[in-house]
Amino acid sequence: MCCLICMADTDAIILKHSGKVSFFDCHRRELLSRHEYRSDIGKAITKRRSSKRLEGEQVVEWLDELVDDDDGGFLCYGEEHSWTHKSCLWELPYAKALVLPYNIDVMHQERNISAKKDLVEICDRPYLEIQINSNGMESRPRAPYYLKPEDRKQILKWLQTLNQYKRAVNVSTGKLNGLKSHDYHIFMERLLPVMFRGYFDDELWKLFAELSNFYRQLCAKVISKKLMRELEKGIPVLLCQMEKIFPPGFFNVMEHLLVHLPWEALAGGPV
Repeated sequence: MCCLICMADTDAIILKHSGKVSFFDCHRRELLSRHEYRSDIGKAITKRRSSKRLEGEQVVEWLDELVDDDDGGFLCYGEEHSWTHKSCLWELPYAKALVLPYNIDVMHQERNISAKKDLVEICDRPYLEIQINSNGMESRPRAPYYLKPEDRKQILKWLQTLNQYKRAVNVSTGKLNGLKSHDYHIFMERLLPVMFRGYFDDELWKLFAELSNFYRQLCAKVISKKLMRELEKGIPVLLCQMEKIFPPGFFNVMEHLLVHLPWEALAGGPV
């Protein structure tokens, strides 16, 4: 129960090999009822509706049913629920009247062999599966989003030409250090599609561009109700397209929360 919107109504799974909680293939239910992505090759048509959003009164009722145990937690933790504590904020007199009991922080929202094994079990992508060569050695094919070392250096050197990121770039380690929250906003909303243009194929680059545009529209100072409703319809489609490229381990709760952000912007106002 990682998503505070879906809660127990989630389709998230625990990946067998990596042990990660994955929201892979959880977003087709958010699509329009007749959308083509609701039926996928080798899978049944997804007829489930979008998860129901709990209001303050429903959350308070749920919390009131929790029973304390001797360890300072609650009975049946990990079996029937994932609550570790009850915030004192729920004791406020207006808690039950909240339409938006939780507000996702957009700033915080903004590898290995195990991932390949999970890919084999869940996805149909033989071109990315671990291969055994003639010498009996394992080889891992490059994913479409793989960047060559020389390409990474070129991107980092380009970032160094920007005054805002000049001191944060470390070309030798390939890392960005000391960025502020505003820097991350600019990175996701403006720089993401620019820096990767020409390094990935058009299909993947378009996904980065659409994701960047999503954040840019969502974080605008003035938002349109019509546009937020369009984003709410479009983001499940974008996530379904991303699921065709990225492995199941990529889709943790942070990627999943994208489907709830437009509605929260409508209910709570601009970021």
